[in-house]
Amino acid sequence: MTLNANSTRVYAVVTRRGQNPYLTKRVIELDAATGRQLRVLLELSHDYSLTTGWNASSLALDPSGQLLMVSDAGADYYRVDLGSGQTSRLPTAVNRGNPNGLAW
Repeated sequence: MTLNANSTRVYAVVTRRGQNPYLTKRVIELDAATGRQLRVLLELSHDYSLTTGWNASSLALDPSGQLLMVSDAGADYYRVDLGSGQTSRLPTAVNRGNPNGLAW
């Protein structure tokens, strides 16, 4: 979960169990004052193995506060333009089969 710079919006990853072994993850935007969901920014559905340790996701805002960076279980990376709601998948640098990080 992360908060925008003026503390008006909260961004969070919520997970729902679908048909086994699939999980559906959503990146949502909430109004910080009311807790009301404003929009779904990204929805992903994958087979996340609970034994691999790769089932967590993380969020970060870029320094301008206009782009939300999403690491989906450390395997895929996405950039969400908070103004337009447009999402793009980012290429990862792979070193010996593990992601090296994300390209801003």
